[in-house]
Amino acid sequence: MKSRILLVTLLATRALFLATWAHPAASPSQAGETDLAGAPSQAAEALAALLPDDGAVPGWKKAGPPTFYGRENLWDCINGAAALYLDYGFSLVVTAEYTTGDGSTTAAMEIYQMKTPLHAFAIYAAERSHQYTFIKIGVEGYLGRNVLNFWKGPYYTKVTSYRRAGEGAGESLRNLAAAVAERIPGQYAEPEAFGYFPQKNRVPRSERYIPKDFLGYPFFRSGYRVDYQDEGSLYQLFLVPNPSPGKAKEAFASYREHLASQDPDVSPETRADYQDLTAPGRQTAFQYGSFVGGVLPTGAGDSACKGAQEMLKNLQEAIRPAPQDAPGSVENGRGQGHR
Repeated sequence: MKSRILLVTLLATRALFLATWAHPAASPSQAGETDLAGAPSQAAEALAALLPDDGAVPGWKKAGPPTFYGRENLWDCINGAAALYLDYGFSLVVTAEYTTGDGSTTAAMEIYQMKTPLHAFAIYAAERSHQYTFIKIGVEGYLGRNVLNFWKGPYYTKVTSYRRAGEGAGESLRNLAAAVAERIPGQYAEPEAFGYFPQKNRVPRSERYIPKDFLGYPFFRSGYRVDYQDEGSLYQLFLVPNPSPGKAKEAFASYREHLASQDPDVSPETRADYQDLTAPGRQTAFQYGSFVGGVLPTGAGDSACKGAQEMLKNLQEAIRPAPQDAPGSVENGRGQGHR
């Protein structure tokens, strides 16, 4: 009797395995590697739970089971942009197709789970364009002719509509996107680090966070930047967080050596609670606490110099420098936009 029960159990287990293997798109356990503590099945199930159920948006239902892509096979989903997403902290994506009851309209949904809310903002900001209409869905979204993208928490969501005939798909996109946003818990906002940047002359929605090889320098692991325009002059202000004041001093020294190799007039100055670089007579970079900030290009005019000084002042008013080599940076506390 026991042998018979064991045989039946083994046959059932084998059948379940074959069924799962034969339909990988429908099985969260087939999502592949993720950065989520080695639990791809749980991660995929949590991500799939953000997809609207049939009828959650009136008139819409799923056209089939969801499909998952991890870090090892993201190229199968977005071949041309996969490398950027991986650099920006991609973990896992679920895709699903929705259709209306009469089949006249279909919509493709992609929900990307990034490493943190800061990384979700980063990839969203990297893809947004001023040609789109910006709307309030999640933290922020933008609407094109047949696409709506938004970010909230560690998720970046894209909804694309395909109509066979009829009017624009804006309302349908909003409804589908809103159904996802409502399922993401928590209150989020744009990364707080951008509050240190001055408002005057700022180019709207030019804020960017680069999580890897910031400005192309190996000594700047990651950083924030914002575009500015003053009477036709374009420049950028940047801010680089570091794990400690000691690490910030090391990064600042490397940046000073780089600038000095290009311009011998660059000179460092040590102040009461910070150090800066001038070239010539204009502040081009500073180090304060665990931050390094500055202006690009280094030869920008007076407005850029004043902008860097204002950013330094904002930091001084908001943050008391930590002791040498003490832990703490904008990424570890203030920069991820979660409230």
